[in-house]
Amino acid sequence: MDMKELSSILQQNGIVGAGGAGFPTYAKLDERAETIILNCAECEPYITADYRTMIETPEKLVGGMKIILRLFDNAKGIFGVEDNKPDCIEKLRELTKDEPRMEVLALKTKYPQGGERQLIYATTGRAINSAMLPADAGCVVDNVATMVSVYQAVVEGKPSMERVVTVSGDAVAEPGNFRVPFGINQQELVEAAGGFKTEPEKLISGGPMMGFALYDLHIPCTKTTSSLLFLERDAVSEAKQIQTCLLYTSPSPRDCS
Repeated sequence: MDMKELSSILQQNGIVGAGGAGFPTYAKLDERAETIILNCAECEPYITADYRTMIETPEKLVGGMKIILRLFDNAKGIFGVEDNKPDCIEKLRELTKDEPRMEVLALKTKYPQGGERQLIYATTGRAINSAMLPADAGCVVDNVATMVSVYQAVVEGKPSMERVVTVSGDAVAEPGNFRVPFGINQQELVEAAGGFKTEPEKLISGGPMMGFALYDLHIPCTKTTSSLLFLERDAVSEAKQIQTCLLYTSPSPRDCS
């Protein structure tokens, strides 16, 4: 299989980056690539969708990496996993022990270890600035869900139609991970997780650091919906209110003299 054939398969099956902006995967395949990095650093709190995927279907991750590496004779495949997931590291190292072009790296658990630029630096030592793309550093970075989709498209002939979504937060009755088809109503996911045990003040699509607020659950899950987070308290709004109160109650310099 050459670059043109694989690009066509990925494009026709709708394979995109599942961890961020949904950038088409075929467009990332650059002939300059020297390192294929699998982003296994699920650094956002609460989200465990990638973790469950790595535990339950690690062979598809390795299989997807093999497919990509076939295009680049001299490239190396790196699995960047945070060191708080020793079971994933063990599984992947066992599956890649006879693969000389693959390496599983245990990365320090910290935020934002899963950020593209941070991950490239942690795994290769190459620094890229905001004006550069990973390809400029000879790298291709893919997400766990994306690599599984690559395997399924090429080996199983299965287009991208579903993904694993984490439903979590202290307002959720039964937090968990769910494999769902794209387009499913997010309210249905909440019901699958047992509904709310308390009414949440904060609804977030994604993680607490980089996610965005929701005002209605009657919207569909998409290819980039990694998690739904429901919190009993809106800590950010509370902090802003406290800060505002301090500003209004702080004595003036004249009062302190």
